[in-house]
Amino acid sequence: MFKNWFILIAIVLVAVGGYFLWQQVQRPPPKADQPRAEETQQQMQSELAGWKTYRNEEVGFEVKYPRVERFEIKKQGADIYLLKTGAQWPVNPASLQGVCKVSVFGFENKSRVSLDEWYKEIVRESGGSSDISQTKTSINNFETLLVKGGEITLVDSAYISKPDQSVVASLNMICGDDFRIEGEKVFNQILSTFKFIK
Repeated sequence: MFKNWFILIAIVLVAVGGYFLWQQVQRPPPKADQPRAEETQQQMQSELAGWKTYRNEEVGFEVKYPRVERFEIKKQGADIYLLKTGAQWPVNPASLQGVCKVSVFGFENKSRVSLDEWYKEIVRESGGSSDISQTKTSINNFETLLVKGGEITLVDSAYISKPDQSVVASLNMICGDDFRIEGEKVFNQILSTFKFIK
């Protein structure tokens, strides 16, 4: 009889212990370790404090950019030159060592074709290859096509379509090998500030 009680108590203890172990495994990690959306937003705003705004009234978009060494206004956009910390201007434009160039342009989409069709048409006209990495996404609720450069073409691009498909904004980045990782971070921050204004 004592043996039966002992077995029953052992079974109950194993079951209770198993239940608590299962509860621990099913429980999500503590929220203190996870950054909250508000903290992430505040950190992003803090990083963007002091950035300037480039606004293209003709095409109808704006984007923020950090302090830069050189900024050139073009017909349909601008070229923004970022320097690696410690780099000095002028740099060798052929190598782009220590520099990252971000180009921001807007184009009319007169035929108002989809973003995919517009991109295929541009590639066809330029004689380029569309066999590079492409990802459809959304930036600030605007349809976006991200194109990742390869070993031959180191240009990363984002093509953002206005909702009525009348305008496509093009943001392109090309960096020296020594600045690529930091440049990509800044490029993504610049992309996160993009918006159409009319």
